[in-house]
Amino acid sequence: MASCRVRVPDPVLLFFFFALMSETTWVTSFLNDYFYREYEVQTNNRTQTCGNNSGEEFETERKAQSVASKWLLYIVMSIYIPSVVVTLVIGSWSDRLKHGRRLMMIIPAIGGACSMIVLLVIVYWKLPIGYIFFGTIAYGLSGGSTLVYLAVYSYTSDVSSIKTRTRRLGILTGMMALGAGMGRTAGGVLLQYIGSYSVLFANLFSYVFCLLYVFFLLDDPPRIEDSGYVNNEERRSLHDDYVDNDVTPTDDGNGCSMKSAIGGFQILKSGELHIKPLWCLYLLLLADGLSVLVSDGSPTIMYLYFLGTPLCWSTSIIGYFFGLSYFCMILGATIVLTVFTTFFHMRDTTIVLLGILSFIAEFVYLAFVTSTWSMFLVLGIGLPSAVVAPTLRSMLSKCVVKEHQGALFSLSSSVETTNSLLALVIFNPLYSAINQDNISFLPNSGAFTFLVMAFVYVVMFILIVILHFSKSWRYSFMKTTESKESLLINEDKAA
Repeated sequence: MASCRVRVPDPVLLFFFFALMSETTWVTSFLNDYFYREYEVQTNNRTQTCGNNSGEEFETERKAQSVASKWLLYIVMSIYIPSVVVTLVIGSWSDRLKHGRRLMMIIPAIGGACSMIVLLVIVYWKLPIGYIFFGTIAYGLSGGSTLVYLAVYSYTSDVSSIKTRTRRLGILTGMMALGAGMGRTAGGVLLQYIGSYSVLFANLFSYVFCLLYVFFLLDDPPRIEDSGYVNNEERRSLHDDYVDNDVTPTDDGNGCSMKSAIGGFQILKSGELHIKPLWCLYLLLLADGLSVLVSDGSPTIMYLYFLGTPLCWSTSIIGYFFGLSYFCMILGATIVLTVFTTFFHMRDTTIVLLGILSFIAEFVYLAFVTSTWSMFLVLGIGLPSAVVAPTLRSMLSKCVVKEHQGALFSLSSSVETTNSLLALVIFNPLYSAINQDNISFLPNSGAFTFLVMAFVYVVMFILIVILHFSKSWRYSFMKTTESKESLLINEDKAA
């Protein structure tokens, strides 16, 4: 049976993010329709409100969107807060348990399937909307997308070398975008033409597939001591000026102590880093968090803006738009990133800076869009921005030796999930407030929010510029890469 197994975790990310984005589309539309109907009943108004810029109908639309935005925030909080806690507690155990990487993929798949069952029960028996929290909390306690992100990216770092890691993580990001795009598109189309059950059953099937794939087909990555990559003595000889003699990166036995559970925090103060100055790692985590703050906060705002005046899109058109946007992300994370790294041999920081400039142009443009045809042009403007996420994650993975990849991504994914939650805390209320105030001089209801998002990327651009011109970053990283050259070659042969 072991000979039939593969070391390709990409399908897990593909199907998991298909279900995640399809569910996000369903929940957003469900909340919007639910509260829209409630306000229609209260005002005794059955007319089509979208497209009217004044009057009682327009007030109904704005109130419904505002309440739906707040409920969406509560739902996301019930998922993200438990998932961050769980990931920080057990995430670094994936470095120590025998089947740690695979286990961290199985647990969220079970949680996602349970969440879908809860939603199916709510729809079938027409239960009050508050029952949705039973599913979301269970999903959060399983680690959710935070734990899957940790497991898949750590697994990929285990089986890739430093030279190929940026491209390999770019492919992972493209696979994630493919799944998300398919989920957004299928979720919108199925919801409009077939109904809620088709979306929920498709998501349930995706989670079950992830569970079966990991359990029966995915092999464990090579253990550190078996790969010939690094052990205590080798690392001490190669990094004697970086490593504290009291540090023991691996544990005897199962290693699942509460001390090891906070391994993500330990790497922030230990000497086990490839890069000598710790402030570079802090800066990378901050930049990655700011990127996620906007990238995870913008789809919800865009979805609400698409449903309302002046665009008045149907869920199927929204699905097509997000599907195309994720297709562009695939092109950016694979083809554009390959061109930058292989043909132009750009440094990681240069690639990130170019991607950030694309993000800034994209959100400034969004602030002035008021028609359907011009909205689709934003996809071309933001194409190079897809290189930011995989390149930042590659840079982070190169900061820590392989036996601490799980601890690093435990911390990184928790930071990203926390910022995803902060995105809703910041941008959803901001959108609701601007929408309720109906500020007339703004081109559209999301203009101010989109400009704030562009400003966040300006701050991120400044941080990466500091890192780009840092001699300590460049020297330490180059020194480490050269010293590990022979071991990387041996690792590739062993894999």
